Amino acid sequence: MDEKKLFQKALSLSDLPWHVTSIDFDQPEGRIDFHIDFRSGSGFLCPECSSERPVHDTIGREYGYLKTRKFYQREE
Repeated sequence: MDEKKLFQKALSLSDLPWHVTSIDFDQPEGRIDFHIDFRSGSGFLCPECSSERPVHDTIGREYGYLKTRKFYQREE
């Protein structure tokens, strides 16, 4: 299994419009960076009415993983 598919399964992204686009491993830093994107033309469900809506814009975000096994968001 290739790395992208492995991360997609580990992150439960298999049935969603999201997919892993790249993975970077920095061994000296003990860091793995993986980049996630959504497929072009994908829609997302509105939390209020549950209808599918198109994407209007995107904002890049960076998340990290703490030793406490909780994710945190880092500002760009």
